Amino acid sequence: MVRLLIGTALAGVFAGAFLMFSKPHQADVYAMPMATVYDKLTHASVTGGEHGVFHQGVPTMTGNGSDLVSWVGKATTCTFRLTPVDAQSTKIAASCNQSGVDAENADVSSWASGELRKRVIEAVDATLTGRPYNPDRAEEGITASNWPADTVDHASAMDVVDNHTKKLPDNMKQMEQAQQMSANVPDQPAPNDGPQNVDPPANDPQPAQNAQ
Repeated sequence: MVRLLIGTALAGVFAGAFLMFSKPHQADVYAMPMATVYDKLTHASVTGGEHGVFHQGVPTMTGNGSDLVSWVGKATTCTFRLTPVDAQSTKIAASCNQSGVDAENADVSSWASGELRKRVIEAVDATLTGRPYNPDRAEEGITASNWPADTVDHASAMDVVDNHTKKLPDNMKQMEQAQQMSANVPDQPAPNDGPQNVDPPANDPQPAQNAQ
């Protein structure tokens, strides 16, 4: 009976240890209090430019003082919603959106926002783990691939190509119509600014005749 109880207890310990160590790591959860995450993200050193996080320049960091941080660029804003998992760990939801986009370029804007989110997640991970930002990991989406998908549905590069390919016949037709309209417009005469003063031709002098 004692052996049975000991065996059952040991089995429970091993099962608990197995569950603890086999639990998959969540890439969007960081082992630090929410207040620490908030402070680090609102004071992060985020680069701009061609190889930076925001290609159009360094963003402005803002927040609501507790659980929402925003990195605001010239055209796109990325927001981070912080949720405490427990007192010592925090879950982050990242989302990026462009504002003031017309319908004609909505797919390109959606794709660009998705690409920015990849770079932003790499910047967040680098900031919270104390390592340098890696542009290659950012552009390839290596860090972001381990995070949950954005709540906003972003267009892919293939979506952009397909949409513009579908629009190509209409665009060509519009160009042809514009060319036909241009060809049918009669030539306009040059503007007349009034009579021009033209000097009369000079008379050639005739040699004088000697009187006979």
